[in-house]
Parts: sequence; C-alpha cells; structure tokens
Amino acid sequence: MINGIMTQNNMNLRNAQAGMMTGAKETASRVCVATFSTTSDASAFKKLCEMYWIPARLMPVPVSLNSDCSTCVEFELNGCIPFSLASLPEKPEQIAEKMADGTWVQEWHSKN
Repeated sequence: MINGIMTQNNMNLRNAQAGMMTGAKETASRVCVATFSTTSDASAFKKLCEMYWIPARLMPVPVSLNSDCSTCVEFELNGCIPFSLASLPEKPEQIAEKMADGTWVQEWHSKN
C-alpha cells in the first residue's frame, strides 16, 4: 500500500491486521488518475476498470502530471484497486489522487 492505494491482497492483509471483518465499511470514494505510455494502454485500463464496476473515463493528462501520453484514465476508487497493478499488460506510469483543492498528489509510480 502506498498512501492509501492498495491491491485486493494488501486490503485483505490490512483488514486481518486490524482485526476488521471483510465486509467492513471502507473509506469514502476518491478520484484518481492513471497515466500510461500509450493511448491504447489507457483505453485497455479503462475497460478493465469497467469490468470491475469502477467508474472510469478517458481524459487529458492534468498539466501538473508528466506522462509519455496525453491521455489518462480518471477513475473513482472506493477502498482498493481489485486487481494487481504489477500483473497488468498495460501498466500505468503513475497513479495520482485528486485533493479537495483540485491539486493532484502522486500515490504510486511504476519506477518506485
């Protein structure tokens, strides 16, 4: 887990460590973006999000974030990402969360 972004396995571990039940209420939803090297990778990630019922849309990369491609995926996150980022054929370059003041904070980067 990095600053609240976690995979399903990390979520299960966190719940077990905290002694929480699996069905416990998660944190409020957050708006995040994932940037990619190519537009086709961004489109594939959007489709994957939709398969997991995660609201997602393609949009231009926010000016404050750097990316090899000008298209990113904005998605709403409730708790955790239900798939492993490492196993994706279309790996994101980074994932950033939108703060209340409209700024973006990088939560995960592929080079970390």
